[in-house]
Amino acid sequence: MHRFGITFHRQKRSKGTFKNELEGIKGIGESTATQLLQNHRSVNKVKQLSKEDLVKEVGQKKAQLIWEHFHGEGNGQAGAQANTPQ
Repeated sequence: MHRFGITFHRQKRSKGTFKNELEGIKGIGESTATQLLQNHRSVNKVKQLSKEDLVKEVGQKKAQLIWEHFHGEGNGQAGAQANTPQ
């Protein structure tokens, strides 16, 4: 019985270790995230892609979702910089 408990725990633990920021974007699945990471090797490199390059790889709708997540006003970065006191 103990062997099954250990195997279950290892499987459960290993599934949570390979999540990335791309999979956290609503509308972007595991296969799209995997494709981008295989081609670009890191989430930071995907962030640096132009919108046109994203469209070529994943299509217009998914590229828009990824672009807005990293560069759009929805992520709070633009608003945080604008409201910083000087």
